[in-house]
Formats: sequence, C-alpha cells, structure tokens
Amino acid sequence: STTIPIRSIKSSTVIFGYGGSNGTVTGSHTLYNVRIDTIDSNSTRTITISGTITVNGTLTFDNSSTGSITINGGTLAAQGAVTMGDTISYTGTTSLTLNGTGDQTFTGAGSSTAGNTLPITIDKASGTATLASILRTDKNITVTQGVFAHDTTATNGIYFITSATISVGV
Repeated sequence: STTIPIRSIKSSTVIFGYGGSNGTVTGSHTLYNVRIDTIDSNSTRTITISGTITVNGTLTFDNSSTGSITINGGTLAAQGAVTMGDTISYTGTTSLTLNGTGDQTFTGAGSSTAGNTLPITIDKASGTATLASILRTDKNITVTQGVFAHDTTATNGIYFITSATISVGV
C-alpha cells in the first residue's frame, strides 16, 4: 500500500489517482471538489481511508479506466452534490454520507444493470438530499435524519442488487 498522491489540481478539484498499486489516505481532510479516478489503470484498485474526507463542493466518482474501485474504512462526507459519472463498480466499506446543510443532489450512473455504490447515509440537519437519476447498489441506505427524495421529473429509482435495504430513523 502506498500513500495516494494528489494527482492534479484543476479549478479547485483534487483528483485522487494512482497507477500500479493500491493506496491509503491517512487522517481527516476538508477539500472542495474531489474526483475518485484511477486515471491510468485498467485493473481493480483499493483505496483505504483512515479518517474523514469532507468534500464541500462536488464529489465525483468518474473512473477514466475500466477497473473497479474499492474504498474501505473511514467516511466520505459530501456537503454538496454527489455524481456517479460512469457505471464502474465503486464498492467497499467506506460510508458515503450526505450531510450538507443545504439541498444536495445525488446523481447516479443512470443504469439499472451496471455499476455499484458505497453504503450511503443521509444525515441532514436541514435541506433535502434528492436522487436525480437511477442509483444501483448492493449496500444499505440509511437515513438517520433529514429527507431523501427523488426527482419526480426524471426516470429514476434505486435498484438493489442484493437484499440491501433502506432504513429510516434515528
């Protein structure tokens, strides 16, 4: 395992990318926009997080290669929009938590037959988390507080691959 380098910074976007090995993000960090992308690798990679990565802007899962990405440990805390830019499988134990104070949009990959997401927690003291397209997952979705709604103008829904569930309540 190696420390994941910040591959590049473009317009305040931090891109976690690496080739040839798995990587570790140590400690807690607050960043603006983050993109999870193996950049130059076509095989499965694992990212390990030992703290919380808070993303104040947009958190994008958009793998420019063909390998899947597993993210284990820690938390990805999204304060803004979350976008699944492709139908690659993003799996693992890391909690993807939507906890911004305003409205947030979660845009899935748009496929009921491909892709996968991390376990999702909605923990919003205010605002609404809105699903804006199709979301496919084999992980549980937990709403600890706040509203998780779907955009009624879009063809969307949650497709559970296995016996995963949606839990609501504190």
